[in-house]
Amino acid sequence: MRRIIVSGENDLHISLVNECNPIFAKKDGILVGMIVNEENKGWILRLGGTFGANGHCDNLKECICKGQKSGYEFFT
Repeated sequence: MRRIIVSGENDLHISLVNECNPIFAKKDGILVGMIVNEENKGWILRLGGTFGANGHCDNLKECICKGQKSGYEFFT
């Protein structure tokens, strides 16, 4: 898996992420969920069942940025 970041050289830049590929979230090195696009609601980091980490976002970049501020790392 490759780590997704907003900027940097050794990782996958957010602009290169294909929205159709799965995006997984880790916290403290443990896989905890994934980002999904829910129809008519937007992008959200789902942690299992009905739990979401940061609420719905209008775009993928916003969802990843909010998650990174909360201590999540994202991988594809």
